[in-house]
Amino acid sequence: MMSGTWAARLVVFVAFFDLFAQLPIVAPFARQLGADPLVTSITVASYDASNLFGNLAAGFVLLGLGKQRTLVIGLLVSGTALAMYGIVDSPLQFGVIRAVHGLGQAVLSPGAFTLLSDSVTPGRRAQAMGTAAAFIAIAAVIGPPLSGIVASRTEPSYVFAGVASLMVVAAIVVAITARGLDRGVPEGGSERQVRDGSFLAVLLRPQLVVAYVSCLAWTAGIGTLVVHLPLLLEARGVPASARGSAFGVYALVALVLFARPAPWLVDRFGRLRTLGVGLGLIGASLVSLAFASGTSEVYLAMATFGCGFGLLFPAVTAYLADQTLPGERGVAYGVFYAAYSLGVVVGEIGSGQLAQTLGPTTVAPFWAFGIVALAVATWVCILAMRALEARPADGAMAGDPA
Repeated sequence: MMSGTWAARLVVFVAFFDLFAQLPIVAPFARQLGADPLVTSITVASYDASNLFGNLAAGFVLLGLGKQRTLVIGLLVSGTALAMYGIVDSPLQFGVIRAVHGLGQAVLSPGAFTLLSDSVTPGRRAQAMGTAAAFIAIAAVIGPPLSGIVASRTEPSYVFAGVASLMVVAAIVVAITARGLDRGVPEGGSERQVRDGSFLAVLLRPQLVVAYVSCLAWTAGIGTLVVHLPLLLEARGVPASARGSAFGVYALVALVLFARPAPWLVDRFGRLRTLGVGLGLIGASLVSLAFASGTSEVYLAMATFGCGFGLLFPAVTAYLADQTLPGERGVAYGVFYAAYSLGVVVGEIGSGQLAQTLGPTTVAPFWAFGIVALAVATWVCILAMRALEARPADGAMAGDPA
């Protein structure tokens, strides 16, 4: 029987492999269907828009169906939608199917990270989140280059079909081997807490708002990369395989950090300070893309983005678990990933609108969302310093609120 931690890691890997494999091909695929830059951004963002609403409901779906059934259903719906990408012949059809895909994916990350948080003790959370993030980074290392190579040698529909098959296999594995995942609630929590109306408390809790806003700033940058970077590189004549490699660079750097340094830094310097530094690096990388004139400079900027991601992700996910009770955690991760989806949508549509207005080779999206990330990073660092000053002598982890 598969343990809860390994079931969570499997779902995390498959879900994010799906996400990252789409990065270098989904916007050009929409253009091939006849979409202009703005319609392309809206079509691509339809996935994230539906994913946002699905994330908000994910915590309640997890409570109603249980972790195992929710994960299996989400994998099957996502795989079916991916298989249907190969038969679309218009941007409208592509957008509708991407919306269905987003709904299926909406329960996977909240379900997996809720399961992972419930399966480890608080002292091991940073390491557990780092390990899960390493699976994300592995998916990001192999997903974009692989999909870029396959798409350049065949066509994108082969990529979609391959990822769909992977998700169906993962659904079968979780359905057969990961039984008993919903027995009991650890740490004295109660699933009744969420049913009794703590959604607003989870949504508005000040400590959690820090995580949500940081996620918005970070993922707006991701949305900018998803839509604008491939189109910008394509306009400069960069082939699909090289576009995929650009995304793989930041994932490889993040993987190195996830392996050990990042969890140690999170435990040593605290969740918030590490989060602020990571977000600052992401902002700096976006601004540096505005100055990048060659492929090597793009790779360097993406490596900086990878450093930021490597520090930010284990810090913010462990911090979120620290600030919630077990019965609230599914809803909290649902809201967090709703913020993730909203940020990506804002980045995608905002980048598309700027490209539509200023031209496909504009660097304005990198400036706009880089400055946003830097501003939020500054705010988080100020909160971390204030929390450190207010910490009791025998108090909480450095840089985190008591």
